[in-house]
Amino acid sequence: MAASALKKGGIYTLGPSEGTVISNNSFHDIYAYSYGGWGLYTDEGSTGITMEYNLVDNTKTGSFHQHYGKDNVVRNNILVCSENPQVAATRVEEHLSFTFENNIVYWKTGELFGGPWTRIQAEVDYNCYFNAAGDPITFAGMDRQAWQALGYDEHSIIADPLFVDPEQNDYRLQPDSPALDIGFKPFDLNEAGVYGDPEWIALAAEAEMPMVGPLPSPPPISIHDDFEATPAGGRPRAAEVHVEGRGDVVEVTSDQSASGNQCLKVVDVSGLEFSYNPHFCYAPNHKNGETVCKFDLLVEPRVRINYEWRDWRSSPYRVGPTLNIEQNRLIVGGETLLELPTDTWVHLEVAADLGKESSGKWNLIVTIADHFDADSHQQDDAALRVRTSVNGDVGNQRPQEFSQIANGSTAFEQLTWIGLTSNATSESEFYVDNLSIENK
Repeated sequence: MAASALKKGGIYTLGPSEGTVISNNSFHDIYAYSYGGWGLYTDEGSTGITMEYNLVDNTKTGSFHQHYGKDNVVRNNILVCSENPQVAATRVEEHLSFTFENNIVYWKTGELFGGPWTRIQAEVDYNCYFNAAGDPITFAGMDRQAWQALGYDEHSIIADPLFVDPEQNDYRLQPDSPALDIGFKPFDLNEAGVYGDPEWIALAAEAEMPMVGPLPSPPPISIHDDFEATPAGGRPRAAEVHVEGRGDVVEVTSDQSASGNQCLKVVDVSGLEFSYNPHFCYAPNHKNGETVCKFDLLVEPRVRINYEWRDWRSSPYRVGPTLNIEQNRLIVGGETLLELPTDTWVHLEVAADLGKESSGKWNLIVTIADHFDADSHQQDDAALRVRTSVNGDVGNQRPQEFSQIANGSTAFEQLTWIGLTSNATSESEFYVDNLSIENK
């Protein structure tokens, strides 16, 4: 099989698939407009899959990436020139996620490993690593000694694998390749592609594969939605909505509103496959300046909400401003900032600087409904704002400002994703109104 694609991955898997073998393929030129761009991609609980004797060349965010899964095996592959990183793992799991062995990893840009590797459960050994640009090699930010102290790559080597002509995409090994010493078994790259009747093979050979390369970044956008223009029962404009269709809901409703006649209703239920559903998100693609996100929120005690800014330009993504709401507590970095009232509209305003000069810190203002004019979204008395770094007192019903919060990644620079996730595992609901995301 040969692949040239603009998609999440050259090969995409999900779910239990014990006994599946993906071998003797050539995946190349895999790029994504924003999210995605992997070669070998085990996603959504992929289990029991073996990926071997594959060539992966010229990808955006990883020759191999596992989101989450169990007991997968990635061995004896040639992984060449991902932009960043070369090998990625996202979710920390208690079981063995995958085995990565006897692979050749050859690259010129980006890091070798991306993800929380100090906590990933994986077996990694007998690989050949080589940075063709001559840059120093680190392992998920660690030197080799610290990396091996985690149990990884005890027998792996850092050496030029001696491809015949990598600049001309000839990745056959020369006879004295050091990769042979760590157990790599050469395979015939010419076997990849269409097979079967001669006429079928000839037809495939006539197809012209378009050149795939970096695309212009999505333009920055502003979001202003009071949910009045969408019919009740419809999905919010400009948002990406994720539900499982089991009674969970993200839809516009006339049941409640902070102003006007409608708002957005989010209903969680028990028995969903993924705890992060339902959720909805936006892709503002803000790069510089200050972005301010405002919205009105009404909660009840059962809700568990995660609100998060993300920078999807790397794998795994980098996290910016993040807050959680659980049992009516507004929590940032594990600290309860204040208690939110039940069945009362609360106005939240999150602001952060973006770009390379960003401090990585952000500001939060919380106002209870009695002290903001929902129709104009002007706080009625700016003089009432109080600056505090300790728990706020919601009883005084005054706007409260929390400044210079630092619970995000210092590498967070661009706002490519912002969303609200319902993390409850039983029935609960919350409402959102007058949502805006604007870059100054």
